[in-house]
Amino acid sequence: MNSTSVFFVEKQHGTYDMHAQRVLLTAAEPLAITAVLPLFLALCADPRCSAVGIVASGFALALLKEQLEENVECLSAHNLHSTWFEVLKQRAQLFDVMIISIDAYTSLDISSLYRNYTQLGIHRLFIIQYSWSSLWTERYPFHDSTMRAKIIPAISGVFCNDAFSRDMIMHRLPEIHKDHIIVKGTPVLDELHLDLV
Repeated sequence: MNSTSVFFVEKQHGTYDMHAQRVLLTAAEPLAITAVLPLFLALCADPRCSAVGIVASGFALALLKEQLEENVECLSAHNLHSTWFEVLKQRAQLFDVMIISIDAYTSLDISSLYRNYTQLGIHRLFIIQYSWSSLWTERYPFHDSTMRAKIIPAISGVFCNDAFSRDMIMHRLPEIHKDHIIVKGTPVLDELHLDLV
């Protein structure tokens, strides 16, 4: 399952705050959906968010197609190597924040998005690290030193399951300050308050 799609909701004027943020999420595996889908739905209802999208691939894409309502627009079903990134820029304009769901298997499409996130205007990144084992996979976004140098300075927070996961993250990514790694339990987002984002 190599295709990538973008699910997107643009809110109507008057339904969100003056300084509302535009948020983009990512997901590739079924486990990611258990964290990302509730957050997506919460952001759709939160006046602090004016637009929200999910870049999905693999099994996460299939699950989202089943679970999302018809009023959630699917911008493109094309592969990243063709048009969806350009479609996202043109249709959704720019975003403020990206919330990265780190998967044990992260598609090449989503990995490429990590490299090019600044083209979407994104200046703040949050990470949902629900599986510490993915810290050592070849497609981990920080495996590449160039990507690491580009992404880490923009990270505002990392959400993880437990103290052991936090220690693994600190070992793998010593550049991230301990205070920016937030232990939230399993599933990661059960008690995650939107004020943290």
